[in-house]
Amino acid sequence: MLIKCPECGKEISDKSDKCIHCGYPIFSEVLYEIKLISCGENKVKVIKNIREVMSVGLKEAVDIADSLPHLLVGGLDRNNVEYIEKMFTSLGATVEINKDCKSTNKNNVVKKILELENNVEKEERKPHCPHCHSTNIKSISGLNRGISIAVWGVFSKKINKSFECRDCGYTW
Repeated sequence: MLIKCPECGKEISDKSDKCIHCGYPIFSEVLYEIKLISCGENKVKVIKNIREVMSVGLKEAVDIADSLPHLLVGGLDRNNVEYIEKMFTSLGATVEINKDCKSTNKNNVVKKILELENNVEKEERKPHCPHCHSTNIKSISGLNRGISIAVWGVFSKKINKSFECRDCGYTW
């Protein structure tokens, strides 16, 4: 089945990991959550899997195993849910898979991450004061530099300088 890329709008396969035209990462629109219903006979191994899936300590994993049913993780695509389901059902545990209506669509998450990365890159490209690292700087105009040289002569701080920090007064 063909779907439209959310970035460039061209048609691509729904099984693609990324758009073949623009490279935009494509994720399944349907997200799932997996809930542990019962541990079965191998409670110790199930606790080990809970620790691995949820990145929790031993005490938290034991508490989860003792207070079933418990939501293990949400916001997963079908492949990840099936993998986690096999991890638990192979040990005799019972899990329930539901559509996850609470999680944000992964395409929106990827867009937000890309926006944040672009903002960080823009912030890094801004000139900043080498002394205090502030971006609150101003360019030293030719007139300002000329007046300083006329007043202070060779002792002027603005000879061969281009910027001045508004926070600490450093010139470079």
